[in-house]
Amino acid sequence: MPASLESAIYEARQASQPASIAMFDIDRFKTVNDTKGHVFGDQVLKVCTCNCI
Repeated sequence: MPASLESAIYEARQASQPASIAMFDIDRFKTVNDTKGHVFGDQVLKVCTCNCI
């Protein structure tokens, strides 16, 4: 488990607050990553994440 996730869960427990995790699938993301490169793919993930929050 990533340290930031572990920390968020710990903080939620300490504050007696719920914690949620969202997971989603981006259609054809592998194609984008393979054709445009991993740096571009990382930017796509950041944009998708910001649009979901």
